[in-house]
Amino acid sequence: MSMLGAMGVELNLMKADVELLEEIKALLHVYKSCIDANLLKGNFYRLWDPFDIHSTQVFGAEATAWMLVACDRSRAIVMVCMLHLKEVGKIIPRLQLKGLSEDTLYDIIDLAPSSYVRNPQTLQVVCNPVPVSKFSGMQLRGVTLMKAGLPLQFLFDGDCSLFEIRSSELGARPGPAGSFDFTTLRSAV
Repeated sequence: MSMLGAMGVELNLMKADVELLEEIKALLHVYKSCIDANLLKGNFYRLWDPFDIHSTQVFGAEATAWMLVACDRSRAIVMVCMLHLKEVGKIIPRLQLKGLSEDTLYDIIDLAPSSYVRNPQTLQVVCNPVPVSKFSGMQLRGVTLMKAGLPLQFLFDGDCSLFEIRSSELGARPGPAGSFDFTTLRSAV
């Protein structure tokens, strides 16, 4: 499902079963709860270009990251995907964000907590019964997010993160959290 800018589903909905339609319904809820007109009229940044061999190949992976920032810089949505992890365990550089207000304090809200974790004893990737949030609860200034960045961890090819950067001045996120565990999606092709 495409969620930044134009939203789309690349499958024939007429052939989808009820379970898949419920998953799509949950994804639509996430989309509607985090993408609004203020964001769509804002600025789009490509943080990691998957086609630029020098920016992503250096850290031993093929990854991509985008960011949509509201015109008033009060909110942003960030999507990061690991396309191909070439070296397991390789340290991924911090994701440096763009377009935020340097002095603003931002809340980081994980919109897609993962159900997968690495077992510290065996180092295997295992399914956790409760989704694990990578960033929720963190508060950082815009200057920190843009200069130092956010630490990322990817466990497997196709691992993704979707999070909202929200000015603390806006208060709590309205309505239900709208989070969705993307790791539970099954192949719909």
